[in-house]
Amino acid sequence: MSIASPPIGDLTDLGTLRGVLRRFGLQPTKKLSQNFLVDRDVLEEIVETANLIPQSNILEVGAGTGVLTRELVQRAGHVVAVEVDRRAMPLLRAVTEAAQNCTLLPADVMRITPAQLSSAFGQGVATPLVYDIVANLPYHLTSHFLQHFLEFPLPPRSFTLLLQREVAERIAAEPGDMSLLALSVQVYGAPTVVATVPRTAF
Repeated sequence: MSIASPPIGDLTDLGTLRGVLRRFGLQPTKKLSQNFLVDRDVLEEIVETANLIPQSNILEVGAGTGVLTRELVQRAGHVVAVEVDRRAMPLLRAVTEAAQNCTLLPADVMRITPAQLSSAFGQGVATPLVYDIVANLPYHLTSHFLQHFLEFPLPPRSFTLLLQREVAERIAAEPGDMSLLALSVQVYGAPTVVATVPRTAF
């Protein structure tokens, strides 16, 4: 006789999230700058901004508890959810176990090769891969991450990023106020600040 594990509830509910974290023996770590999103409105804003369609290939960076992953797999064609913290894998597997269109990748996204990325999406290197990035990025990783993927041999079509407010505003700065980071990003595209997220969302 097998005993089924209790279902993962609404991870935007703070009480539920705390209980799930205890159940899986997890807690946010400062080393990884982990902040877990618990605001349903912000979650919906991210998903809407990403303009997902059933054919979308999404690379989610920093899947964490899977709160965003769960929404992405309902609207996209294929989601590759990358998480560097391997302790989170049991929770992510539980959150996405019913999703046939999700690939979990325990890895440092900065070390993933184009061949590995294509393989994760189920495509060979000879087939052009069109994908979009959705991520909740920690402050210390932002500039390196953007530079890495803007110059990546297999760059994404778009980025939907939750960033520290000051960084987002710097990236989207107008001529005359542009930093090196803004210049390097705006060479490739036109960044826009869509919304401001309150601290209480985490």
